[in-house]
Amino acid sequence: MNNHPLFECSLEEGGSYVYKLYETEAKENIISEIVLCDNRLESECLNDVDLQAAKKVLQEVLGDAITFLQDEVVNFEDLL
Repeated sequence: MNNHPLFECSLEEGGSYVYKLYETEAKENIISEIVLCDNRLESECLNDVDLQAAKKVLQEVLGDAITFLQDEVVNFEDLL
């Protein structure tokens, strides 16, 4: 992911990484924020369209190294 033009590492601390996944190489629209920690990857998106796009890119970049376990939609009210 470090060498892919759509990803940008925005934080690296204690073995954990946070990446931004952009829609295009122009890096204008973030479609996902990705957290890598303890051999686990979590992708956070704002809508289902971005989620599907992020999953597609992750599958292309990581291939067999990634297994999708669960999609979860969290309502804004649930966060309050």
